[in-house]
Amino acid sequence: MYVYMKYCAVCHGTEGKGDGFNSYNLDTKPGDFTDSTYMRALSDSRLFETISEGGRGVRKSPLMPSWGATLSKDDILKAIYYLKAFTPPVKPGK
Repeated sequence: MYVYMKYCAVCHGTEGKGDGFNSYNLDTKPGDFTDSTYMRALSDSRLFETISEGGRGVRKSPLMPSWGATLSKDDILKAIYYLKAFTPPVKPGK
């Protein structure tokens, strides 16, 4: 939780909806981690790569910083685990 709140929440929001206080200054809105369809399309390795290399490294918004030099592998994995908790579970039959 600490890693997410310190490094991610300013853009992605405290509830993971992509509505952090800094998101309003961005042309490309941050991802919404509560969007099940969006999140199901992202593997853990893709999330790791995105956090580590930043938006530019994965051909997304260059405004997302790369955190690979700041965060340890363990910290990135903790952030992934935390942000995935925002995604509602898939309902049976969907």
